Amino acid sequence: MSKTIANLTLPLVSLEIENVLDTYHYHPYRQAFAIPELREQLIAYVLNCVPACYAMIEEHSDLEADPTLVPRPLRDRLRLMVREGIERLVEKNADWVSHHIPPEITSGSAPSSWFG
Repeated sequence: MSKTIANLTLPLVSLEIENVLDTYHYHPYRQAFAIPELREQLIAYVLNCVPACYAMIEEHSDLEADPTLVPRPLRDRLRLMVREGIERLVEKNADWVSHHIPPEITSGSAPSSWFG
């Protein structure tokens, strides 16, 4: 089988965004970054903040998304940049996000249909 040079950064950025967003509240963070435009902005932000990482892998291998191929300091930097990017993009696009994501309704403030 032949080998190829693979850019490990983009698949790892996507994986790390998912992992980090899983630690955030659904509203507004996960909802906001489910919107493709904001997700692309976050990916671009992170890619501009970290160096690219390449590896020789077997062609048609699934190793491109293997985080263990990327040095630990780069993975830590990636995680930090994802968190920073999330905060900056939500802050920068606060008005846009508030218009595209309905406010979260808590059960205490929602009208009850209990009394008819």
